Amino acid sequence: MTALVLLSEWMESQVEIWLPTQYDGYDVSNFGRVRSYWRKGNVLGQGRGFKTVRTAEARIMRLSLDGSGYLQVNLKRGGGKTHKPHRLVATVFLANPRNKPQVNHVTGLKSDNRLDNLEWATKVENRKHADKIGLRDNCMPKGSESWNARYTDDDVRTMRKRYAAGESQSKIAKDYDTTQVSIGYIIRGDTWKHVQ
Repeated sequence: MTALVLLSEWMESQVEIWLPTQYDGYDVSNFGRVRSYWRKGNVLGQGRGFKTVRTAEARIMRLSLDGSGYLQVNLKRGGGKTHKPHRLVATVFLANPRNKPQVNHVTGLKSDNRLDNLEWATKVENRKHADKIGLRDNCMPKGSESWNARYTDDDVRTMRKRYAAGESQSKIAKDYDTTQVSIGYIIRGDTWKHVQ
């Protein structure tokens, strides 16, 4: 509740700036809000039903949450798809001279799409940031703590020692009832990287 109060106080002290998006009839603001100039209107007053028409007055659009906790908005005139407001804000307001593909939420709060909370990032930068602020540790348990782990950390150490001592990957795979490919990933450190 306190965070919402602080955010609303911040918004009251700021100036909201609206700029057009790449989609005709839709604007986005530095607060992360989206507005539309499209409405359903009567076709030429002939009583033949309704058609989407462009109006002079915009309305703020309703946002919803996707399965990953990000806000989304359906732009029917934007390809009829849902779009993430944080990407719309970043595309319109933030320069991206290095062509970084992802938008990072600086505070880690996925629903805070204010311009001040966004930055362009690579996939690696985004993951490092999530690790640094503790987002991934809470949602992605590693190794034997994972819900679907087949081995313990000690199993992995034993596999690697056996291979270093000259045993074949196929022999180790047979003993652990798995594939040689899986053992290869473990031995090379492609998986179970945290085990030394």
